[in-house]
Amino acid sequence: MTGRWWYIIPPLAAFMILIIAMQWMIQGIKEVQLRRVGVPVKQRARKFGFKSRAFR
Repeated sequence: MTGRWWYIIPPLAAFMILIIAMQWMIQGIKEVQLRRVGVPVKQRARKFGFKSRAFR
């Protein structure tokens, strides 16, 4: 597989983007459900990037 590493990179990148998108959708669904129940949800500023989530 020497020299064929570029076959792996695009599917790996697409998979990572898919996982991030699913996390955002699940977070949005949770917020909507909490609002329907009547739980006050703080509107927080969205931080993009991997470091912002890791160092909270």
